[in-house]
Amino acid sequence: MRAALRDAVDAGLSSEEARARLAQFGPNVLAEPPRPTCEGRFAANLVHLFALLLWGGAGLALLGGLPELAIAIVVVILVNAVFAFVQEYRAKRASEARASARGVSPSSPCSPPLPELCKTGKQPVDLVLGVVVDDPRSDRAVFET
Repeated sequence: MRAALRDAVDAGLSSEEARARLAQFGPNVLAEPPRPTCEGRFAANLVHLFALLLWGGAGLALLGGLPELAIAIVVVILVNAVFAFVQEYRAKRASEARASARGVSPSSPCSPPLPELCKTGKQPVDLVLGVVVDDPRSDRAVFET
């Protein structure tokens, strides 16, 4: 089995076989992951470990007869969540703007480690199982899915 695979890798694929595999398996792309909603990202800032500790402290303060302290702790949790949400939102927009300025999406197939392949005009989306592509960093690269 290994010898047959090694022979197939050394020979590569014919154009017809590559087209057949492309038709059978589809393009070599990952589906875009679902983006979390703004509400979900904000809620995540309310339930991380330190926020949960603060929620527990607010509950204990309330049980201890210190409602003012409990309210202050809840305000701290909410202010922290707002600041963290705004910072994450700005960082996400900056990342998308940087990727857009380079002409690629953040999930582009031409992000490392394949920039040399893209400079040749070949796109990783066109690669199929068994295609052998010359890689300047090694003798060859075999892309398998």
